[in-house]
Amino acid sequence: VWLHHRSVYEPITCMLMAAVSSVIGIKEHKWQFQWSSNEHESLARFSSIAYAIMLATSALLMGRFGTCAFLYCWLVTELVLAVYVIYLNHKLFPSDMQLSVAPIFRLLVVLLIAFALAAWPVWQDANWPLAEVVAVAVTFSAVLAGLSYFVFGVDEVRAVVERKIRRRLRTA
Repeated sequence: VWLHHRSVYEPITCMLMAAVSSVIGIKEHKWQFQWSSNEHESLARFSSIAYAIMLATSALLMGRFGTCAFLYCWLVTELVLAVYVIYLNHKLFPSDMQLSVAPIFRLLVVLLIAFALAAWPVWQDANWPLAEVVAVAVTFSAVLAGLSYFVFGVDEVRAVVERKIRRRLRTA
Protein backbone atom coordinates (compact mmCIF):
# COMPACT_ATOMS: atom_id res chain seq x y z
CA VAL A 1 0.00 0.00 0.00
CA TRP A 2 2.80 2.40 0.98
CA LEU A 3 4.61 1.58 -2.28
CA HIS A 4 1.38 2.24 -4.24
CA HIS A 5 1.10 -1.32 -5.49
CA ARG A 6 -1.94 -3.53 -5.31
CA SER A 7 0.12 -6.40 -3.92
CA VAL A 8 1.80 -5.75 -0.59
CA TYR A 9 4.03 -8.83 -0.88
CA GLU A 10 6.83 -8.56 -3.43
CA PRO A 11 9.27 -11.51 -3.48
CA ILE A 12 12.22 -9.60 -4.95
CA THR A 13 11.91 -6.89 -2.30
CA CYS A 14 11.71 -9.51 0.45
CA MET A 15 14.74 -11.43 -0.86
CA LEU A 16 16.78 -8.24 -1.21
CA MET A 17 15.88 -7.19 2.33
CA ALA A 18 16.91 -10.63 3.59
CA ALA A 19 20.24 -10.35 1.75
CA VAL A 20 20.85 -6.85 3.16
CA SER A 21 20.00 -8.07 6.67
CA SER A 22 22.39 -11.00 6.31
CA VAL A 23 25.29 -8.80 5.26
CA ILE A 24 24.51 -6.27 8.00
CA GLY A 25 24.60 -9.11 10.53
CA ILE A 26 28.07 -10.16 9.40
CA LYS A 27 29.34 -6.57 9.34
CA GLU A 28 27.92 -5.65 12.76
CA HIS A 29 29.44 -8.76 14.30
CA LYS A 30 32.86 -8.00 12.85
CA TRP A 31 33.05 -4.31 13.68
CA GLN A 32 32.75 -5.02 17.40
CA PHE A 33 36.56 -5.29 17.45
CA GLN A 34 36.86 -1.75 16.10
CA TRP A 35 34.49 -0.27 18.67
CA SER A 36 35.87 -2.25 21.60
CA SER A 37 39.45 -1.19 20.87
CA ASN A 38 38.47 2.47 20.29
CA GLU A 39 39.88 2.21 16.75
CA HIS A 40 36.64 3.09 15.00
CA GLU A 41 37.45 6.55 13.67
CA SER A 42 38.43 5.45 10.15
CA LEU A 43 35.45 3.09 10.08
CA ALA A 44 33.12 5.94 11.05
CA ARG A 45 34.52 8.18 8.31
CA PHE A 46 34.41 5.44 5.68
CA SER A 47 30.84 4.45 6.69
CA SER A 48 29.59 8.04 6.53
CA ILE A 49 31.03 8.52 3.05
CA ALA A 50 29.77 5.12 1.88
CA TYR A 51 26.23 5.79 3.12
CA ALA A 52 26.22 9.28 1.57
CA ILE A 53 27.26 7.80 -1.79
CA MET A 54 24.63 5.08 -1.37
CA LEU A 55 21.86 7.62 -0.73
CA ALA A 56 22.90 9.83 -3.65
CA THR A 57 23.20 6.89 -6.04
CA SER A 58 19.91 5.34 -4.98
CA ALA A 59 18.13 8.73 -5.22
CA LEU A 60 19.28 8.96 -8.84
CA LEU A 61 18.28 5.37 -9.66
CA MET A 62 14.99 5.04 -7.78
CA GLY A 63 13.03 7.20 -10.20
CA ARG A 64 13.82 4.86 -13.03
CA PHE A 65 14.20 1.47 -11.29
CA GLY A 66 12.01 1.82 -8.20
CA THR A 67 12.52 0.55 -4.66
CA CYS A 68 14.80 -2.29 -5.74
CA ALA A 69 17.39 0.27 -6.90
CA PHE A 70 17.69 1.48 -3.31
CA LEU A 71 17.95 -2.10 -2.03
CA TYR A 72 20.66 -3.02 -4.53
CA CYS A 73 22.63 0.12 -3.61
CA TRP A 74 22.19 -0.70 0.06
CA LEU A 75 23.34 -4.30 -0.45
CA VAL A 76 26.46 -3.22 -2.35
CA THR A 77 27.24 -0.61 0.32
CA GLU A 78 26.91 -3.14 3.13
CA LEU A 79 29.14 -5.60 1.26
CA VAL A 80 31.81 -2.91 0.79
CA LEU A 81 31.57 -1.96 4.46
CA ALA A 82 31.83 -5.60 5.56
CA VAL A 83 34.98 -6.08 3.48
CA TYR A 84 36.42 -2.85 4.89
CA VAL A 85 35.71 -3.93 8.47
CA ILE A 86 37.49 -7.24 7.85
CA TYR A 87 40.44 -5.31 6.41
CA LEU A 88 40.54 -3.05 9.48
CA ASN A 89 40.38 -6.06 11.79
CA HIS A 90 43.37 -7.61 10.04
CA LYS A 91 45.28 -4.37 10.58
CA LEU A 92 44.17 -4.23 14.24
CA PHE A 93 45.58 -7.59 15.29
CA PRO A 94 49.25 -8.61 15.19
CA SER A 95 50.23 -11.04 12.44
CA ASP A 96 50.46 -14.00 14.85
CA MET A 97 46.84 -13.40 16.02
CA GLN A 98 45.06 -12.99 12.70
CA LEU A 99 41.38 -13.78 12.70
CA SER A 100 40.19 -16.45 10.30
CA VAL A 101 37.69 -15.42 7.65
CA ALA A 102 36.79 -19.07 7.00
CA PRO A 103 33.60 -18.83 9.12
CA ILE A 104 32.45 -15.90 7.00
CA PHE A 105 32.90 -17.89 3.82
CA ARG A 106 31.07 -20.85 5.37
CA LEU A 107 28.26 -18.49 6.36
CA LEU A 108 28.10 -17.10 2.82
CA VAL A 109 27.80 -20.63 1.44
CA VAL A 110 24.99 -21.42 3.89
CA LEU A 111 23.26 -18.14 3.01
CA LEU A 112 23.52 -18.86 -0.72
CA ILE A 113 22.01 -22.30 -0.16
CA ALA A 114 19.31 -20.78 2.05
CA PHE A 115 18.42 -18.19 -0.59
CA ALA A 116 18.40 -20.84 -3.31
CA LEU A 117 16.09 -23.06 -1.24
CA ALA A 118 13.87 -20.11 -0.34
CA ALA A 119 13.53 -18.81 -3.90
CA TRP A 120 10.75 -21.17 -4.95
CA PRO A 121 8.56 -20.81 -1.83
CA VAL A 122 9.04 -17.04 -1.83
CA TRP A 123 7.39 -16.79 -5.24
CA GLN A 124 4.72 -19.41 -4.49
CA ASP A 125 3.56 -19.00 -0.91
CA ALA A 126 1.30 -15.99 -1.48
CA ASN A 127 -1.19 -18.47 -2.93
CA TRP A 128 -0.73 -21.31 -0.42
CA PRO A 129 -2.99 -22.04 2.53
CA LEU A 130 -1.49 -21.03 5.90
CA ALA A 131 -0.92 -24.65 6.99
CA GLU A 132 1.15 -25.29 3.87
CA VAL A 133 3.20 -22.13 4.42
CA VAL A 134 3.94 -23.21 8.00
CA ALA A 135 4.85 -26.77 6.92
CA VAL A 136 7.24 -25.54 4.23
CA ALA A 137 8.80 -22.97 6.60
CA VAL A 138 9.36 -25.58 9.31
CA THR A 139 10.82 -28.07 6.81
CA PHE A 140 13.19 -25.53 5.27
CA SER A 141 14.22 -24.30 8.72
CA ALA A 142 14.99 -27.86 9.82
CA VAL A 143 17.06 -28.50 6.68
CA LEU A 144 19.02 -25.26 7.17
CA ALA A 145 19.50 -25.96 10.89
CA GLY A 146 20.90 -29.41 10.07
CA LEU A 147 23.15 -28.00 7.38
CA SER A 148 24.37 -25.20 9.67
CA TYR A 149 25.05 -27.67 12.49
CA PHE A 150 27.56 -29.54 10.35
CA VAL A 151 28.98 -26.56 8.44
CA PHE A 152 29.75 -24.52 11.56
CA GLY A 153 30.84 -27.43 13.77
CA VAL A 154 28.69 -26.53 16.73
CA ASP A 155 29.13 -29.91 18.35
CA GLU A 156 30.98 -28.25 21.25
CA VAL A 157 28.05 -25.94 21.90
CA ARG A 158 25.63 -28.86 21.77
CA ALA A 159 27.76 -30.78 24.29
CA VAL A 160 27.83 -27.83 26.72
CA VAL A 161 24.06 -27.31 26.48
CA GLU A 162 23.47 -31.04 26.86
CA ARG A 163 25.61 -31.16 30.04
CA LYS A 164 23.70 -28.22 31.53
CA ILE A 165 20.35 -29.82 30.77
CA ARG A 166 21.43 -33.16 32.27
CA ARG A 167 22.73 -31.38 35.38
CA ARG A 168 19.40 -29.56 35.81
CA LEU A 169 17.40 -32.72 35.28
CA ARG A 170 19.43 -34.53 37.97
CA THR A 171 18.81 -31.77 40.53
CA ALA A 172 15.06 -31.53 39.75
